[in-house]
Amino acid sequence: LTVTLTTYGTSLEPHRPHAGDVKFVVKNNAKDMTHEFFLVKTDLPQDKLPVDDEGRIDEDSPQIEKIIAAEDLNPGKKSELSVNLAPGHYVYFCNINAHHMMGMRGEFSISPRLAENQPPSR
Repeated sequence: LTVTLTTYGTSLEPHRPHAGDVKFVVKNNAKDMTHEFFLVKTDLPQDKLPVDDEGRIDEDSPQIEKIIAAEDLNPGKKSELSVNLAPGHYVYFCNINAHHMMGMRGEFSISPRLAENQPPSR
């Protein structure tokens, strides 16, 4: 899966990841900003995650399970992360300076039924 980070934007291709072993290639294409990529598993929608007084998502909240993170990606840099995704609801975001509030977030779900029929990712 390719995650592209831009100035206040995030895209994930393909849009619907599947269960099993998945490799995320996270690229910071912003010319002038450092970004992060956090993937958490939660029952909450992307706009209802718990935040602290500074507007950052509370990464230690019991309402979210941190799955993977690529922190402090400078402009033009990339990171490769591998994880085994189980069925459930996932939210991804940039937590630097509350960038998630400016549009750097997204979500996807993997249903148990679809997980059984998906081939392993490459």
